[in-house]
Amino acid sequence: MRGFPKYINSRGDLDNCAELFPAETVAFINDILEFKDVWIAVAKLGDDDEGITDATHKVVDVKDTNGVVTERYQYELMEDPSENGPIKRYGFANGAEMREYMQRIAG
Repeated sequence: MRGFPKYINSRGDLDNCAELFPAETVAFINDILEFKDVWIAVAKLGDDDEGITDATHKVVDVKDTNGVVTERYQYELMEDPSENGPIKRYGFANGAEMREYMQRIAG
């Protein structure tokens, strides 16, 4: 291998990079952790529900072609739960486990 790879596809690749290029691997993991959160719809709101709006919550209005709000949803910013999300793709259960792995590499 010449230099840090352009593509890292598995936990094995990550382990190899950590051994050969620890600083670059830590930076790579930091990038993953920085963008690990996604907006997930957690509830459909009724007409009387205002919902929560703050740094980790938002309300999304669905409008028809005339611009009239037909549905409202509560979204929450949370760690990507999908199996295709970057954290699980690299074999970690969650961001905390990936952060611990990164700290072991950094020393």
